[in-house]
Amino acid sequence: MGCQSLPMQLLRMVVVLAIVLFAVNRCDPLLEAFASQSMGSGCHSTGGSGHHATHHHNHRVSPE
Repeated sequence: MGCQSLPMQLLRMVVVLAIVLFAVNRCDPLLEAFASQSMGSGCHSTGGSGHHATHHHNHRVSPE
């Protein structure tokens, strides 16, 4: 790959990001895969040990 200017590299990355976001938004199985992956990671995952297993959050719950 040849030497490219910074604006062209940024433009290419923005175009790729837009295509990926559009594909994830339009493809339900892909959206479900990302959603299930995000729910299974981070401090909200279950089955952990240590600080994250005993860490409690005070989430705001909006009245319904």
